[in-house]
Amino acid sequence: MAGGRHFPLILCTILILFVNDLVADRKLSITYNEQCNIPQCQARPNQTSYVNLVHVSARGTNDTIHFLWSSIGAPSVLVVRTTNLAVLQINWEDLIQKNMKTGSISFRPKEDVFYASSLMFSKLIEFNDTTDEGILTKADAVSITDLQEMQWQNTNTTMDTEQHSAVLNTTLGQQFGHGTLSWRLTAFSESSRYETLPYLQHTENSTQLDLTMENLTSKYPNSRFAVEVMVMGTGVTKTDGIQLEEKITIDDEYTPAVFATYDLNLPSIPTGSYSQWKPVCYTKTNRAMENARHVSSYKLENAMDLHKMPNKSIAHAYFSEAIFQQAGAVNVSFGIAQDGFYKKSNYSSWSVTVGYGDAPQESMSLTVYIVISVGVGLPVLVVIFGGAGVCVLNHRKKKRQTLEVN
Repeated sequence: MAGGRHFPLILCTILILFVNDLVADRKLSITYNEQCNIPQCQARPNQTSYVNLVHVSARGTNDTIHFLWSSIGAPSVLVVRTTNLAVLQINWEDLIQKNMKTGSISFRPKEDVFYASSLMFSKLIEFNDTTDEGILTKADAVSITDLQEMQWQNTNTTMDTEQHSAVLNTTLGQQFGHGTLSWRLTAFSESSRYETLPYLQHTENSTQLDLTMENLTSKYPNSRFAVEVMVMGTGVTKTDGIQLEEKITIDDEYTPAVFATYDLNLPSIPTGSYSQWKPVCYTKTNRAMENARHVSSYKLENAMDLHKMPNKSIAHAYFSEAIFQQAGAVNVSFGIAQDGFYKKSNYSSWSVTVGYGDAPQESMSLTVYIVISVGVGLPVLVVIFGGAGVCVLNHRKKKRQTLEVN
């Protein structure tokens, strides 16, 4: 009898375990300069070295998502989905050559690779915003720095193996007043939201990148900065190509005063990849609403021509013309009218997620639904009951008048 009483509990436990197995989180591991035994790789995390390659392996039940992060050449994020048996191979001597060789990063065996995509910061753009509108295309002067050609003065990598994150800090050199660019990258084992503004959604198949520009010397009196973001991917496309979509929501619960999300999709069969961001950046290390500034995104350009793409980055090291099928580039600028331009804070930080699969969509939480229901429902109830009360009173009044006449 005791066993019978506990049977429902046992059944529920089994069902919970079964469901959890279907949506099992990924197991993450992180390495730095994997397999590298050449002198340029001898520096460890937290030491100065221009050679940095962080590899996060996100192992699932049926596949593994690999995230490779590096500022060798143009800073890039490489996302590769493979079987659980695929092995990363790096030819370090070819990777760090001035004329970087395609194929110096690969996964073996080749047939165990399902899909690959990359996001790259190819250019740093400074523009003189004389009209103070925050619009790159209206600038009267523009200076473009090819990031793959930058001679990094110092580069150090700080890793957090417990949080599966890394920070790549780079000193730009005298032309930018020895200001710094830094990329903080974080991988995730489950779907949720990031812990700081703008609280971007992430999945177990994605990584978040936070770009920070600090203490850059301005060339113009009204300087603002922008970056060229380039994406590329493999696979069979199921549409006309890469798509940049702005999605509007009525809900700003997680990012106050921001009602839009941008999805840069690389469609493929059966599944492609995406980059996603909110049109907001921050002018202080303490991300708060009062430090938020608008981010503008511009027309998506086709970048399929290989000669137009940076030939030094981990993306170039992985992709070859044979597997290279999608590429696009979009400019993203930081700042809004009457915010004092970049020089007011000398700081700007922006976040973007990069992942395999479909981009997560914003939806209102239960709390918002309750608030809306209460806000809309109470007045409706007041009208209904108030109207009903008036009708009852009128009915009683007419009935009383009828009785008095009789």
